[in-house]
Amino acid sequence: MKRFFTLAMGVLVLSFAACQAADQPRYGRYFTDDRLRIDLVFAGNASEQFAYLDGIVWEKGWSGTRKNLIPPFDYGEYATDVYSADGKLIFSRGFSSLFQEWRTTAEAERVNKAFTNSVWIPYPKGKVTVVVTARVPETGGHRELLRFAVDPADPAISREAENDFKVVPWLVNGPSEKKVDLCIVAEGYRAEDMEKYHADVERMMGYLFGIEPFKSRKKDFNVWVVESLSQDAGTDIPHQGIWRNTAACSNFYTFGIDRYLTAPDHKKVAQLASGAPNDALYVLVNESKYGGGGIYNYYALSTADNARTEYVFVHEFGHSFAGLADEYFYDDQYSEMYYPDTEPWEPNITTLADFASKWQDMLPAGTVLPNGDVVADQPDGLGSRLLSRLRDRLSPSNSSTSSTTSTPPSSSSANTAISPSSSSATTATSATTATSTNSSSTSANTVTSTNSSSTSAKSATSTSPGSSTVSRSSSSSSASARRNSRAVRARRRSIEGVGLFEGGGYQSKGVWRGSEDCRMRTNSASAFCPVCQQAIADIIDFYTSD
Repeated sequence: MKRFFTLAMGVLVLSFAACQAADQPRYGRYFTDDRLRIDLVFAGNASEQFAYLDGIVWEKGWSGTRKNLIPPFDYGEYATDVYSADGKLIFSRGFSSLFQEWRTTAEAERVNKAFTNSVWIPYPKGKVTVVVTARVPETGGHRELLRFAVDPADPAISREAENDFKVVPWLVNGPSEKKVDLCIVAEGYRAEDMEKYHADVERMMGYLFGIEPFKSRKKDFNVWVVESLSQDAGTDIPHQGIWRNTAACSNFYTFGIDRYLTAPDHKKVAQLASGAPNDALYVLVNESKYGGGGIYNYYALSTADNARTEYVFVHEFGHSFAGLADEYFYDDQYSEMYYPDTEPWEPNITTLADFASKWQDMLPAGTVLPNGDVVADQPDGLGSRLLSRLRDRLSPSNSSTSSTTSTPPSSSSANTAISPSSSSATTATSATTATSTNSSSTSANTVTSTNSSSTSAKSATSTSPGSSTVSRSSSSSSASARRNSRAVRARRRSIEGVGLFEGGGYQSKGVWRGSEDCRMRTNSASAFCPVCQQAIADIIDFYTSD
């Protein structure tokens, strides 16, 4: 029998004051005003993967935050870490990739493939070491795939202009270093389609800034529109025999999925945006077919002219901007996408392996969780746990004044299902009850265990056959510390709709989401759920906090 109990939850006021109080690396000490694009190639198959350096390109203007160089969250399937010449971690970013999704397909069991992948870092003033790591699904930790040195004076660093596309400011609220710079790239728009393109962008921004938390935080965004021209209108639809010559070389039928729209050559997309400020990248496709795709700190794509474009556009941006997981799942089969003893990195789903690092502190004290744990009177959730990690990592002995000290991890050989990426209107058939012992509501089979809340965070070290154990960093930059703090959630207000509802991340059992419905679950949802809204707000705060 279907049972669920909807809990009141707290609106959590989140500040980055603790991140600023802890000594982040000083931008001006290590970086110039420009940026460095690192073009990578990921290659391999289902059982092994490798990363290679393809090229390094100077680009004008670092648009990202200059305050929070080391993020307060450990999101993404990969990470780029930058170390100074004396071994200090001075910059870090997580990201995901189309290659990692491909590795979960049946094709990856049979053949090897390579995918391009570009990442950006601030342009260094001196020699640095760049380390690219990959997450180990079984543990949640990271292992090293690639390391290389960068000398900013190297004449081989390309400074060639890659395009002369016009970049039009759609919204400017302030300097890039204090705003989220959203870069929109045209795909499948010819010169004669530019008027339509700008009208489409206007409509998309109406959708985005018409939904919370973007509506309340519009002043924290700049929006830049790249007039990247294509020879043909539209996009490739291979299974219908439709092929178009377009700027980003996008296509439907990714991994054999009708609605999955991607641009497999990520380097090509990065080149289109090379002249624009870019914290978040969105490829808008001049097409009416339903579909899209979104990958964290990679890009989002969707079509401009479908009846459900409004929902898809916002949904895909949730993936790419905030790392939100799909919350829908499939009732007709049970397929394990997540390891039960490892907490997913995505902020809006949990296996309860480390629920205290998720939205546990949004639940009323006394709530009995499905694993028998009870929410404590004093929340030991995201704020307090990650604040402690931040202080450990950026303590005086490890700060940037005496600096974020860390010897780059030693080199090692590098030895989930496919994201359909656009919303599905799957209807929930089960929801696990998270019962509050303080609530007047009742539920059968309530567990009243007084065990302390969830298990400790997973270690950043991992071991795999044929490879030594690799830690992403030493004590001052361990994986738990990488999640450092986005500060203390200071107060609670009662808001309906947050609890634990079983089913999410394509998996019907063993994964929980925070609300019955959400824009990350169905097209019919009117809004992002409170858990997703908080996760999005966290990212906005990361880019904009003073």
